[in-house]
Amino acid sequence: MKKLIIFTAITSLFSLPTTADTVMADSVTETTDSSSAAIQWVANIPVVVPGEFITFTGANSGPIKDGMLDIQANGKFSSTPVLLELRYYDDKTGDIGTGVIVGEDASGLGLVKANTITYRVSTVQLTSKLDNDLSGTQAQVLMNNSPVSSNVDIVETDADSWKTSWSIKNKLGSGIEDAVAGDTVTATTVVYADVIFAH
Repeated sequence: MKKLIIFTAITSLFSLPTTADTVMADSVTETTDSSSAAIQWVANIPVVVPGEFITFTGANSGPIKDGMLDIQANGKFSSTPVLLELRYYDDKTGDIGTGVIVGEDASGLGLVKANTITYRVSTVQLTSKLDNDLSGTQAQVLMNNSPVSSNVDIVETDADSWKTSWSIKNKLGSGIEDAVAGDTVTATTVVYADVIFAH
C-alpha cells in the first residue's frame, strides 16, 4: 500500500529580548528544569489504493465523485450513486489503461484474460459533524441498484462488470434519529476488487 506520511514537529520557543536592562537568570545548582515538545505523525491514506495491475477510477477514467445523501425528516435516507470503473494500471509508470473486461486479454501487461472480478464492500460508517450519535444507524449498500451484504465476496463474470454503481439507503427499521438542523452527515465505505487472471 502506498502511503503519504507527513511528519510534523511542534515546538515552543520562548525568548526574552536582550537589552542593557535585561539580565538572563543563571542556572541554580541542584535545581531541575523541564521542557517539552509536542510531535505528531499523520498518515493520509489515499482515497484510491491501486494494485500492481488494476486501479479504481470514476466515470470515463475521471476522478471518483462523492455521492449526495438525502435525509428525510423522519430519519430515512438514501443516496445518489457513486460510479466506479476498474481499469488496468501500471504501478511503475502510474498510467491508467482500459477497463478490466472479463474474458479479454490485458494487452501490454503480459497478463492473459481476466477470469473474474470479485468485489467486496465494507460496512458503512456514518459520522456527524455535530457529533450526533449515529452508532445505532445502519445503512444498506446497493451495487448496481441491488442490495449486497457487507464483507461478502461478489463474484462477477460479465464483460461489463468493470463498471459499477454504488449507493446506500437506511436499513429497514433504522434511520437517523434526532437529526439536527445544520448538521453534516457523512457516510463512508470501502469497495475492494480482486481480479483473477488466467495463466
